[in-house]
Amino acid sequence: MKKIINNAQLEKHINGLYEKARPILEKDSIYEPLGVIFNDTKPFNFYTSYCFVKQDGYHEVFYDTRKAYETVVKDLDEFTYRILATKISNLVIKYMSQHSFEEQDRCRVFFEKELEIFGAIGRKFVKRKKEEIKKTGYPLD
Repeated sequence: MKKIINNAQLEKHINGLYEKARPILEKDSIYEPLGVIFNDTKPFNFYTSYCFVKQDGYHEVFYDTRKAYETVVKDLDEFTYRILATKISNLVIKYMSQHSFEEQDRCRVFFEKELEIFGAIGRKFVKRKKEEIKKTGYPLD
């Protein structure tokens, strides 16, 4: 396993990558802050993810009103992808709700928009997203 970075480095890493997508998100009028809290204390508001680092890996905890859901990932790239993919999917849903795609394949529009945003962040994330889409059986090409 690669060396685990600390909380401050994790925040800088993920926010830095997310900021690369900002021009596209602003162009499409869907930009909003990442909305992830980077520390290991329970957030004050529900429905917020918070991330922190421990010796066993990278943790994401999400609270709803009844329960906490925690995921631990050892690989930084995998963890980063998971955090960004969740936010990007939510923003693409927002994008889809703001536009009419009557004559278009909505799945294609959705997946292509996700790939466009990931393209601004980095090739390895595009590759990962394409693998994920391929598993759905949807033909992108």
